[in-house]
Amino acid sequence: PTQKVEGSATAEIGNYNLKRITGMFNVPVNEMLAIRLAATYIDRDGYLSNGQFDNVARGARLKILYTPSESAELLFGAEYTRTGGKGMGGVSPSTYPLSDPWHSENPKGQYTENSDYKLWANLNFNLGFGDLTLLPAYQHAGPEKHVINNGAQSDNGAQPKKLVQRSFEARLTSQPSSPIAWIAGAYFYDYDLSRRQIKNIVINGVVVENPTDIWRNSYQASSSKAVYAQVTMPVGDAFRLIGGAREGKDKTSVEVLYDAGGEAGNYPYTEDEWSRFDWKAGFEYDLAEASLLYGSISTGYRPGGFDPQVGDNFVSEELIAYEIGFKNELLDHRLRLNAAAFYYDYTNYQALTFKFDPPLYINLDIVNARDAHMYGAELGLTWLATPDDRLTANLGYLQSKIASSRMVTNPDGHLPWDLLDIKGNTFPKSPEWTASISYRHTFWIGADGASISAEPSLRYSSSYHIAPAVSKTSNEDSYIKYDAVLSYLSASDKLELSLYGHNLANEAIKSEFLPPHCLMLQAPRTFGATVSIKF
Repeated sequence: PTQKVEGSATAEIGNYNLKRITGMFNVPVNEMLAIRLAATYIDRDGYLSNGQFDNVARGARLKILYTPSESAELLFGAEYTRTGGKGMGGVSPSTYPLSDPWHSENPKGQYTENSDYKLWANLNFNLGFGDLTLLPAYQHAGPEKHVINNGAQSDNGAQPKKLVQRSFEARLTSQPSSPIAWIAGAYFYDYDLSRRQIKNIVINGVVVENPTDIWRNSYQASSSKAVYAQVTMPVGDAFRLIGGAREGKDKTSVEVLYDAGGEAGNYPYTEDEWSRFDWKAGFEYDLAEASLLYGSISTGYRPGGFDPQVGDNFVSEELIAYEIGFKNELLDHRLRLNAAAFYYDYTNYQALTFKFDPPLYINLDIVNARDAHMYGAELGLTWLATPDDRLTANLGYLQSKIASSRMVTNPDGHLPWDLLDIKGNTFPKSPEWTASISYRHTFWIGADGASISAEPSLRYSSSYHIAPAVSKTSNEDSYIKYDAVLSYLSASDKLELSLYGHNLANEAIKSEFLPPHCLMLQAPRTFGATVSIKF
């Protein structure tokens, strides 16, 4: 919120019957209080032939800013979102790619609906020696409802049936004028999740709900607590040392109860917790007024867990990361050039795969590979060649390797015991080379200052795979995606008209694989027009 009466509205139309409307209105109540309200609505048909991967949602957000004094700024927020549509879906890898790669064998007619609301605050206090920030938040989602092919509505299969999340962070930071920069804080997060599920089975190559199985109700709770601190200490005029530490504790519990008659399949209440001390050491060196050399060594982890669906436990993943890089602004700040190189060393790397539960059940599974690593480099530049010409380019190089043996299910396989060793494989979604480039030119119209800008862009990715096991199904060939935007901006900056196109070559690019016959794709060619008004 600002101390200014203002507003904006945007309307958008596009292919797949896209209709989107967003709006904002800001009003100051007095010198201490301001309110800002925003709302959005979107309705777009699905990319898949059965209507899945659509986008049906509406939402609103209210922000209230209260500034009772020069040393206190209190921002409160409330958000509500309602989503619907047919939801996510996939195509069959056994028939991909067809002449229409987005053709799906999944049935039509289903519909989902879910609501979500969030309350949060950002409370800042100037204490003189430092700034105190408090960040409480509460979020509630569910129950998710389903309309199936026969028109019946229920919460069967609700994911989630109910999800409640709470978080709180308190941090104290030094003043910008302090010779030693420091930050210290504490963090807390927890959630309670309930779901109502049924096991899927495979019949004639199609994933369906098992009509003979009984519904199971799963309950999961998790919490995370941490304290942390970091200090940046100057050594001379151009050199700074950085040290940081974090002590964290994570706890998870889970329980599964079947409907009447399924007591034998119950998964009893189980809980575990993990503790971890992480640290960071680094430096910064000013090579010149607008050139920075930096480096760091830091550690991190992801806690372990257990999955009652497959009966497997997995341990914590640990990481030590090395990075060095530089940031520069050259040619009188018209050229920004950044580069970095890194090496990540993993212990007990967590790989997301899937597991068959004989005879026909399929479940996602997390397994550990003892040793894994990745390293690479990134280069990025933004060049303002003239006041009307801007070039942006990025280049990435990546090598990764799972160095320990671990047997996982073959995505191309059809039997529960068809396994592959992922030792020697690269990480999923980790192409060796990525590159992107965009160029924007502004054409000025008349003498009043109105303009038209054109910005074509492309992104290149070398081949990669989307699951830990390398197979025909999981492999994605190299590709290039082309995008373009053409915009008109009035002299007052209050009216903007745009035409856009994404994935203009209509590349069918794999994004996810869910076993055994659900291959997800990125969006096909999309295009549309927007009009935005500020007042």
